[in-house]
Amino acid sequence: MSRNHPTQASSMLHPRHEKSAILLIMLVVVVLGFLHAYWGLWCMLVNEHRRLVWYEIIALWTGDLISCFWFFRYMIRYASGRDHLEAYKLPARTFPSTLKWVLISMLVAAAVDLGHTLWIRRSEEQGFSRAVPAQFTVSSAKIRPGQQATFWSIKGTYPDAAGGIHEARFFINAREQFPLLPPPVQAALQNQNLPFVMPIVIDPLRPGRNWIPQFGWDDGNRLHYLSFLILLFQCIFGMNWMLLLHTNIRSSGIYPWWGDLVHLFPFLTEAFVFALFGGLEVYVVPRFCI
Repeated sequence: MSRNHPTQASSMLHPRHEKSAILLIMLVVVVLGFLHAYWGLWCMLVNEHRRLVWYEIIALWTGDLISCFWFFRYMIRYASGRDHLEAYKLPARTFPSTLKWVLISMLVAAAVDLGHTLWIRRSEEQGFSRAVPAQFTVSSAKIRPGQQATFWSIKGTYPDAAGGIHEARFFINAREQFPLLPPPVQAALQNQNLPFVMPIVIDPLRPGRNWIPQFGWDDGNRLHYLSFLILLFQCIFGMNWMLLLHTNIRSSGIYPWWGDLVHLFPFLTEAFVFALFGGLEVYVVPRFCI
């Protein structure tokens, strides 16, 4: 039986309006998830993109763009009646080619993101090793206690050797990192003596990259770590979904109605992870947008 002629049992058990409701819920979850993530993470996103060049930004968002493509491609095809979320009998007990492309594209995206993460780590380490001093003028310093930790968020500007002015924001753990700062900086922050000058170091080849020298070159808050974590979740979930689907197809020869949801879950997973970390930033460990 062809894909365009779903089995009668499937049509009776899963009417189109029920499937449309499932897709609508997924769409709402994605929209609300990203809005929630934006609430908690937008300051970090802006700050992190200042450190990147155009090809690093492309590599960073490759997986996100691929999962977004598959999500809205299926939504549009379903809305236009070209896909139905229906079960049908396969002529051969193999995956439809589209699902293979979904999995392959996500694996490629994961490989690109892993390579990007390793590249950025190495590049940051090299940049820190050649870093030169700069004077960071702190114009804003806020602290907000959280359930698990308390962070300072300090914002300001610094000049590079060519006279260009760069904006930057630093997120400082009050318990673990704050005591490492020079005593005059600690006093200025605690007394809110704004503005004041704080010594930092910058990469002379890429002055948009900056560090507080006492904290070293690596930072667990970097965006490439979050991006890779999202793709890791997507790949783990996708491979388990494919294994479940493969077992179902091999045993029955029927492609189940829920099989096509694999088009949607990479982007849905991304929205969930972004919303989760955004929620942690808003409710548990406020660091970025305070």
